[in-house]
Amino acid sequence: LASSIQRRTNSQIGFSEYLLMNGIAGMVHAAFGCQPLLILRPTGPITLMLVQIYALAATAGVEFLPLVAWTGIGISFWMTVIAATEFSRHIAMLTTFAHDAFACFVSSIYVVDGITGVINRLADEEVPDSLFALLISFYLILCALVLTNLRSQSDASWLSFIPKRTRHLLADYALGLATITATAISFSSAGRLEVDRLDIPGNHGDFS
Repeated sequence: LASSIQRRTNSQIGFSEYLLMNGIAGMVHAAFGCQPLLILRPTGPITLMLVQIYALAATAGVEFLPLVAWTGIGISFWMTVIAATEFSRHIAMLTTFAHDAFACFVSSIYVVDGITGVINRLADEEVPDSLFALLISFYLILCALVLTNLRSQSDASWLSFIPKRTRHLLADYALGLATITATAISFSSAGRLEVDRLDIPGNHGDFS
């Protein structure tokens, strides 16, 4: 998501801002929060909203970041009103269809962004480089699925030689382990194949 917003906002918002927001939100929630299920990071809908705000700012000829700030102030006002009036109790009136539709919308953002990124890479880069990136993508997905599936394996399966606690531990960190190994594989081709990497500012002087 940070990569997507960095591309679509001309680097006005990117990895540094997303990581900083995660840190601040995590500390504030740890100190004052009483809801353990809050999502403490920018989600797909928030990223999509920022993209639309950037397009609106460009159309209206106003600065993007001040518009984002005022949008946040407006949202915080309405959240305060909702909390003060306990308006959230009306969520009980929603059906499971509304929940499923929103879940489909959120998950589709990640799927579409991933597929679009792969297609753009195949169109813009050299064939060997793009195919290597595609193989890494498939490896990451397959490795994460295999490790996640370890949790459902019974003690009578062919993986019974792996202790149950170890299987559950690998399943818990499936995505992280898949990402680390896929990144290591991408570096193994240094000097032979070019892999598109994230552009993160190295110091505070690089911020616009």
